[in-house]
Amino acid sequence: MQIEFYHVAPIPCISISISIYLLKLKIIIIYIDKYSRNKLFLFKNKSYINFLKHLAMNTPTAHTRQLEQLKRICDRAGIKLTQQRLEIFREMVSDRDHPSAERIHKKLQQKMPTIALDTVYRTLATFDELGIVKKLHLMGERALFDANLKQHHHFICTRCKAVQDIYWPEFDASILPEQTSAMGKIQSRHLELRGICQYCMKKEELQNTATSNKPA
Repeated sequence: MQIEFYHVAPIPCISISISIYLLKLKIIIIYIDKYSRNKLFLFKNKSYINFLKHLAMNTPTAHTRQLEQLKRICDRAGIKLTQQRLEIFREMVSDRDHPSAERIHKKLQQKMPTIALDTVYRTLATFDELGIVKKLHLMGERALFDANLKQHHHFICTRCKAVQDIYWPEFDASILPEQTSAMGKIQSRHLELRGICQYCMKKEELQNTATSNKPA
């Protein structure tokens, strides 16, 4: 069986976002590699495949762009980007959750045993002042930090204390109540929802099922 492609459509690199673009490239490359190993998939233009692989490997990732932004902001602010500050930032952006200073410190100790918790706190406070990360002032919770600078809100589980991001553009664009003008100038909006997350609900359901199935 032989499948031949005589024409490959141009990459729509302007009309789609980088994330979708990279995903499509990865899918294409995996598809090509899988079938070329079995000698069932032949391309007339091998240079095009090499171009796709080269482009996928050399396109800046989100973390790379964030590191470049960090360097530019520190340069403008006249702040030296030390190795400790760089590692703290890397740990911050690689964490998909909303880590505390203690959590970041614990992870960093594996590769930087001498780093102090106070150093992590002061560095995160500096990043917050520079607008590189956000310090979350969640009611009744210890300080957490967020590397996601897009406008969003939070859902907090009252049991496991997990924090999840919520995007609600309709709320962000809504007209504020008239009485807020008498209170002063509103500079930002942040909605905080509290409840029980899906993980805790399923955990409770399993525990209840196990209890009900116990012999009397």
